[in-house]
Amino acid sequence: MAIFKRKVADFILRHSIAVTIIILVFFIASLFFVVHVKIDSSPEVFFNKEGKSYLSFQAWKEQFGSDDLIIIAFSDEDIFTEKNLALITDLSEKIEFLDYVDSVQSLTTVNNIIGYENDFIVDRLINDIPSDQATLSQLKIEAISNPLFKKNLVSSDGKTTALIIELEHVLGGEDEYKKEVMEHVIKILKQKNETKFYVSGSIATGYFISLYMQKDLNIFIPIMFAMIILILYVYFRKIRIIVFPLMTIGISLSFSLAVLNLLGYSINNLTTIIPPILMAIAIADSIHFMDESIQRKKKVIALNNVQTEDSFLSDTIAHIFFPCLLTTVTTAVGFFSLTTSNVPPVRALGVVVGLGVFFALLVTFTVLPALIKRFKVLNSEKDNKSGIKHEGEEFFDKYFASFLHAIGNFNEKYKVMIIAGTVVIIFLSFLGIKRIKVETSILEFFRKNSPLYSSTVFIEENLCGVHALNISLKTDKRDYFKNPSALKQIEQITSYLYSVPEVDKVISVNDYIKEINKSFHNEDDQYYAIPESKNLISQYLLLYGSTDLNDYVDPQWQWTTLRIRLKEHSPSKLAVIIKDIQSTLDASFSDFSDVEIVGDTVLEVEANNAVAEGQIKSLSIAMLVIFCMMFIVFRSFSVGFVSILPNILPILINFGIMGWVGIRLDSATSMIAAVGIGIVVDDTIHYLHSFGEELKKTGDYTQSMRNSLAIKGRPIILTSIILFFGFGVVSFSSFVPTSYFGLLSAILMINALLADLIILPCILLYFKPSFR
Repeated sequence: MAIFKRKVADFILRHSIAVTIIILVFFIASLFFVVHVKIDSSPEVFFNKEGKSYLSFQAWKEQFGSDDLIIIAFSDEDIFTEKNLALITDLSEKIEFLDYVDSVQSLTTVNNIIGYENDFIVDRLINDIPSDQATLSQLKIEAISNPLFKKNLVSSDGKTTALIIELEHVLGGEDEYKKEVMEHVIKILKQKNETKFYVSGSIATGYFISLYMQKDLNIFIPIMFAMIILILYVYFRKIRIIVFPLMTIGISLSFSLAVLNLLGYSINNLTTIIPPILMAIAIADSIHFMDESIQRKKKVIALNNVQTEDSFLSDTIAHIFFPCLLTTVTTAVGFFSLTTSNVPPVRALGVVVGLGVFFALLVTFTVLPALIKRFKVLNSEKDNKSGIKHEGEEFFDKYFASFLHAIGNFNEKYKVMIIAGTVVIIFLSFLGIKRIKVETSILEFFRKNSPLYSSTVFIEENLCGVHALNISLKTDKRDYFKNPSALKQIEQITSYLYSVPEVDKVISVNDYIKEINKSFHNEDDQYYAIPESKNLISQYLLLYGSTDLNDYVDPQWQWTTLRIRLKEHSPSKLAVIIKDIQSTLDASFSDFSDVEIVGDTVLEVEANNAVAEGQIKSLSIAMLVIFCMMFIVFRSFSVGFVSILPNILPILINFGIMGWVGIRLDSATSMIAAVGIGIVVDDTIHYLHSFGEELKKTGDYTQSMRNSLAIKGRPIILTSIILFFGFGVVSFSSFVPTSYFGLLSAILMINALLADLIILPCILLYFKPSFR
């Protein structure tokens, strides 16, 4: 193995120009794919598009139109004034003319059924806006007393109204058209700046996700680059040394984003964290490489030996390639384990970052030494004069050495207390883990002071919930849903639905038929019911002649739907509601060909369930593979066993924190364990590799602990600090789960650092495992 590593190192250094040119050609080619990376802001990215629920929902939308809505609401002391109705009319007309808008429901666009004795007509609720107060008051009474309008388009007190915009169902279309519509809608609303509007709905959610994603990307990458430059400069104090590690980051990141494009993945509100994570991980190998080369050079200079740049670099490659390869594999395993998740963005992140860490290793051990040799980074005349050190180097040599020596003393003196304290921390962490809740709510992605969150709360408090749920009922019999018995079955289900506290509104074909029947009998409330005759129902429908019913029943009247609006956003609670409704449906419509609940809400619940399943699966796979590797690599069960605790402990602490402070396990935070176990094990490997070598030299566990801290302490601390800031930058995300992911992962890096510098050495001193 040593001979092979020497040959590889010699080949890279001998052909440094050719190696650099080849990598740079691939880098330039990758940029073409990077600039074409797709940005997807749709909440649908979290849904399993090959699952039955998704496919059923697509079929439902083809029949009944898109379920994609924009809800615009505003309030006043009285909506039914000439000014407010004129505003509604103006907004409705302007929005109706926008491309991709299928319909706009508002008080001035909806049809109203006006009854006479044994007759009725269908006309707009408001044709011409009245100016006299008496007529306006009468309109108000008609609107808030109509079940089709009440809590849907107007509040019970007549002080809040809504415009519901439904978009066309574009088959196979990209979501850009939705963003285009939202931009035009917002532009129209801004022209009415004297009124405060509240905008929510699925289209609005996707739009704000897009805005915040762009904001996150604009923050993550520049800040991360700035932090890495600052940290590297403070540590190395030489511009020429930090330039080349930065190049390895850029090349590795470009390769990874090109793969993201080639595999058909996109940047969404979860995968926006790929760049900062990759940048933090990619720099780790470069730091170990540069630090090892510099330390070897200093030793040679101190001994007054003469050694060429090629020799420094060859020794470095031969010495650290294996531990770096091992850490790359363990990190990749952690990320690749995420591919077992049923949540598409989680799988995408696992694949891309898993491959990205291998790109970082490749670039570090090819381009970096080639560039260092070519530009003689470690061979300046100033550095070669009697080992003269710069002020920055003296600072780090002196204070880092003192700091690491103090840690060694602390470990030796308090090893028993440290191990006992670790047991207490583990116990408290398990207590916190029991309190964790699994929740992935799209609305909860947004901060409570965000426009979307506050608008959603306002609409739900004054009108009805924005969460949509649809019941699909299908039979094989034509005109089945013109039968009074079938409609009465729907009526029974509707009554049941209204008994569910979270259900705000249910609209079905029944609402129209009952309203027609009432109008036909001179607006007598006694006739607000399903007629007893199928022929009469058919006559009503023939006279009604409106396309409104297309949203609720197919032309053959053998497939109908109930549209439900809920004010609940918790996926775990929604799962219970959906299960109960489905059980009731199965009992009531057992002879139907298809009875199903469909909609984004169902898909959101399934995504939430996939989070918990994926968490257990990915963590189990990562732990099994990584710790099997540790046993094999160190060829010792005792060493492999000792390596487990300092790597599991930071993850246990993080989950404990989540439980104690109430941070939920969601699509973002669920990745922490699998990602964490892959990253935190890296420094453990470097430390154990060094400890094993020192133990062979000294035969003394205490001295080996001190020597290993002195050798590996600095790069371990530096990489941990960079990882801390890499994940810490993510905590500034506009999305709450992503922000928590960044914060908790940053805490994980610090916990892992403490575990590697303190807990792992204490365990080695106390248990004295056998190294081979």
